[in-house]
Amino acid sequence: MVDWLGLSIAVILQKPVFFPNLLAGIPMPPDQPSLEAKDDAIAFPPPRRVIASPEEAYFLTLQFLPQQRRSQAVLYEARGDRCQLVWQAALPHEYGPRFGLVNDQGHIALVDEWINVRSPRALTILDDTGSTVAQFAYADLRAAVGLSEAEILDRTQAGWWISDVPRLSGDGQRLIVGIGGQSIQANLSTGQLEPSLSAN
Repeated sequence: MVDWLGLSIAVILQKPVFFPNLLAGIPMPPDQPSLEAKDDAIAFPPPRRVIASPEEAYFLTLQFLPQQRRSQAVLYEARGDRCQLVWQAALPHEYGPRFGLVNDQGHIALVDEWINVRSPRALTILDDTGSTVAQFAYADLRAAVGLSEAEILDRTQAGWWISDVPRLSGDGQRLIVGIGGQSIQANLSTGQLEPSLSAN
């Protein structure tokens, strides 16, 4: 079981964290019910989400900060049986991103915002230092596939526009996400969009 208290302390001290079962599987946060905002109908994100890269070389945590209505991203690199803090930063997304993925080079894709809006941060790609490689608004993604908003909304499964759950390509170098029944690929190193008209 992951020592979440130790993990939190390590974020502050920027020191390695010992995970006895690090290579045995993806560490998951304790089960906690989702919170709900008291002043509106928007359900809060989970208190903490942990996303592992395909070979568990990196771990991305997204921690929701209720008072700020934002999330903090923290990236850890696995080193043997320990995780070393690489970087941490508050994210500008409303409540936080809807999806986050990380590859084995520490490159990150943050997809959509937690609330349903035509987001200016529909897709954000970060490098292994936390610097922004590319950022695309919903309008950019819609233009890339050449669909009307009605066509996109008709196929939406998550958020404002996502028609298929985001995933990494087999080699981990590209993000693949569905929009309007089609798919967009984004290179996680260059940030370049690579539209694909194959149906999801």
